[in-house]
Amino acid sequence: MKKYLCCICCLIFLLAGCTNRNAESSTFDTSQGGAVSSEGSALDDITQELRDLCEQAVIDLQYNSVLTESWEGAPIILKGPLTAMNLAITNIERTDDGLLVTAELYGNVYIDPVTLEETIEYGPVPIMTEGSQPKPGLAFGKSVVLLRQSAEGLEPLSCTYEKYPHPGLDYLKAQTEKLEAALSASEKIDITQYDQRLVEYIWQLIFSHRYIENPEDITLYDLENFRDPLDLPHSSIYDPDAVDTLDPDYRLDASLLRLMPNLEEVVCPYGLVDYSVFENMHSLKKLTLAVDEEVLRTLKVGHTEELVLNDPDVDVLDLSNVDTDILRLVSWTTAVRGFAGCEKIEKLYIMSTRTDMRLVNADTFPDLSYLNLYFYSDTPRVRDFSQLATFDGVKIDLYLDYQACNNQTLESLAGVKLNDVYLTPENGSYPSQDFDRSLADGLNARKISYGMEMYFQERTGKEDAALENRPLFSSGPGSIKVPLGIGEELNGWTLDYVEDYNNLEERIIARFSGEATLKGSIRIHSQEEGWISGEVEFTVAEESLSQLPYYEHDTRTIWFEIANGDMIKQAAGADAGEYIDCEITISGYSYEFAPMLCWNSSTVTEIHRIG
Repeated sequence: MKKYLCCICCLIFLLAGCTNRNAESSTFDTSQGGAVSSEGSALDDITQELRDLCEQAVIDLQYNSVLTESWEGAPIILKGPLTAMNLAITNIERTDDGLLVTAELYGNVYIDPVTLEETIEYGPVPIMTEGSQPKPGLAFGKSVVLLRQSAEGLEPLSCTYEKYPHPGLDYLKAQTEKLEAALSASEKIDITQYDQRLVEYIWQLIFSHRYIENPEDITLYDLENFRDPLDLPHSSIYDPDAVDTLDPDYRLDASLLRLMPNLEEVVCPYGLVDYSVFENMHSLKKLTLAVDEEVLRTLKVGHTEELVLNDPDVDVLDLSNVDTDILRLVSWTTAVRGFAGCEKIEKLYIMSTRTDMRLVNADTFPDLSYLNLYFYSDTPRVRDFSQLATFDGVKIDLYLDYQACNNQTLESLAGVKLNDVYLTPENGSYPSQDFDRSLADGLNARKISYGMEMYFQERTGKEDAALENRPLFSSGPGSIKVPLGIGEELNGWTLDYVEDYNNLEERIIARFSGEATLKGSIRIHSQEEGWISGEVEFTVAEESLSQLPYYEHDTRTIWFEIANGDMIKQAAGADAGEYIDCEITISGYSYEFAPMLCWNSSTVTEIHRIG
């Protein structure tokens, strides 16, 4: 599953106002909080209930991404990203044709710093807005929707969309005006002293916050106050067709980062000339690096809450000059052959490296409080976990996937106290035929689960506590809503995990275990579709809606990402395309709902039909 979107994308909030609409017909102006006409007399026929129905009807159109175009008659629903992330109803009018509802639209606005061209779908630089009310994103346009009352409810008849001329540039110039005093008092840097690839990239990042005409205008104030995630694998820095990203001739001189001590997150999977550029950074929350011996020779980190090392192929992982609380080792093929300087590590995550697990013990990691291990293998590779028994009071979560879940590996866990264990020995085309479940059932574990689970998720214990206000779920839209607690079942789905549940904010993340066979359509996104490139999604047919859990506040079209999309691509024999007559069986359901761009996901276990 894709974990990262655009390297400089994030969604914050803009303080924006609502506009009023004047008309000859009677109106309801929502910004005034009451019903008025053009003469100011009360309108008893526009009730609060009707206003709520109008707002919900427009929100339904927003979730189906049809507010950012003009149309008449029934809207054409085209699956795509939400262009309007939120909206504010600014006016309601009653006319002879029906109810005219005006909505101001908010969302991401992207800009090209060279041409200053703006778009709401995808572009070089996303504009980072500030503030928090009333809606997230920039106000980029408005839509006037005509609704007709009928026995079935409010029916949309037309939409007139008006895009604001240049909302992004106006915002950026206003931000620069606010900072004029601080920028004038600050020193401009000599960009000729630094790697021009990095200078260009940093200029674009700053441009996402304020209007800055060219890289020569970068000031120390800009750099010292920059806190956005810094994701260095960017087209302005690296050639995407390069093969050896750690080639000495390809390394990036990142000395400019020494002028950015307040960075909070840096991702650098390609080679740097000198890794001591992080030594004066003490506000880092996460630092991600690709690791070879050159990295460890110069690596110095003032402090980071979390250090992620990708493909760590080293003889000794020496972190003596690194202050970090959390260490993550991620690789499918490489290994760490020794550890040093890891005494202060409090949490350790290891994902599918070939590291000898006998090196992970209480002597090497004396301050460890949490250990998370995930291993996948398509061959029965034996891992020796016996040294985990040296830990006392350390919470250990273990995930063994496909042939990593073999009998000899399970036997090495004798005497090890475990927290949660997830085993999926059949998650592949050639599962082991001699898997002995009695070995797994005999483990000293708080909980043992068989089936898919989102790996690398720390189990905090909160997800197993009784929820004071249990979230309401139903089996599809319109069915009876029931409160669910951990371990409780709805239509064959068991709620295993809940986080970020807040009924007032209408957001939730939940994990369900179970299986279902669904009919619907499949869309395989091409590699040229921006943030959703290469993903595979399944839109559930109406006849299968009752097969999935449905959160009470969720009005979205029911679709989900297929986590193992390659299985679909292989069966379809294509890397892009849409298939309207499909039937699949899924296992496990990851449910995510929030007032921002997010989606559900699941894993396909069987393909019945793609057509």
